[in-house]
Amino acid sequence: MDTESGTAPPQVLEIAGVTQEGLSLRVTYVPDTGKHATVLELDYLVEGVQADFLSVPVTVATGNLIGPFTQGQIVRLRTDVGNSRDHSELGPEQAITIGPAV
Repeated sequence: MDTESGTAPPQVLEIAGVTQEGLSLRVTYVPDTGKHATVLELDYLVEGVQADFLSVPVTVATGNLIGPFTQGQIVRLRTDVGNSRDHSELGPEQAITIGPAV
């Protein structure tokens, strides 16, 4: 008997917005997305600095604050969610260029 047959696949967690705070980025999420996911992560990569994405657990209520970065760096963001049935559903990738500290 397949014990996972009743588990729904996770839905993609959608990024609602990305706001620069100083030289860091605040990432917020669209309410009611990421359903059925038991693992929710924000992946980010700094172009020319990192070879692969780093992951942090998602904070849905307040959003995630990541950084600080350096002015001019390009940061690529995506969400990655999963559960026992499907271990990875990637959200669309976004690229943000860090501007002057605000």
